[in-house]
Amino acid sequence: DVSGTRYELFVRDELPDAISAFEDALDLEVSSENLSQTLQYNLGQLLLGAGRPEEGLDVILTWFHGIEEPSSDDYGQVIEAFVRSERYEEALQWVDRGIILGRGPREDLILGRVGLLLQMNRYEDIREQLKQVIAEFPDAAASMLDWISFYSEYAQEGNPLAVMEWAHSGGLLNGEQKVQLAKLYMRMGMPYKAAVVMERDIYDRVIDPDAEHWRLLAESW
Repeated sequence: DVSGTRYELFVRDELPDAISAFEDALDLEVSSENLSQTLQYNLGQLLLGAGRPEEGLDVILTWFHGIEEPSSDDYGQVIEAFVRSERYEEALQWVDRGIILGRGPREDLILGRVGLLLQMNRYEDIREQLKQVIAEFPDAAASMLDWISFYSEYAQEGNPLAVMEWAHSGGLLNGEQKVQLAKLYMRMGMPYKAAVVMERDIYDRVIDPDAEHWRLLAESW
């Protein structure tokens, strides 16, 4: 029973043998088109999980092109495969295509686009994209700003400052995000700007007045 064998190998996490079982199943005469589609999708995911991203991407693309009316989630699977293959520009193109053509809600694709731009250090583009996120999905925008403010502390390339300043000027940052902005100013040699961000809000308790934050304010003066 090929079906039972591949399932057993899958749950036991024996990826090479599971991949072989799925490949054997696809080589058989398959009467159901839906079953073939399912096999292709599962094989693609296994290849991605086994560290064979280019092969996984090829299979996922084959699976996708067999879908008559792909949904936004289907586009998301292709985008993930491109990201796993570190082909970010192509992933971005598929995001844009999915936003226009994919059936169903676009929220995950739009938020994913922000995440992809962040990974590519394209901060000016992120600022423009965030305007759309804030207009259409205000609840999700808060999470994205958390992500960006956290990432800004560790970014080695590019300049997230433009995004953070724009969000701050629009009153979009919470206390912890303002602390991240102040730390970013300190890293970039602008302590006076860090002090402006910290001083009023730490006294107003928008920023938690703990020892670490008082120390950051003292260092910025």
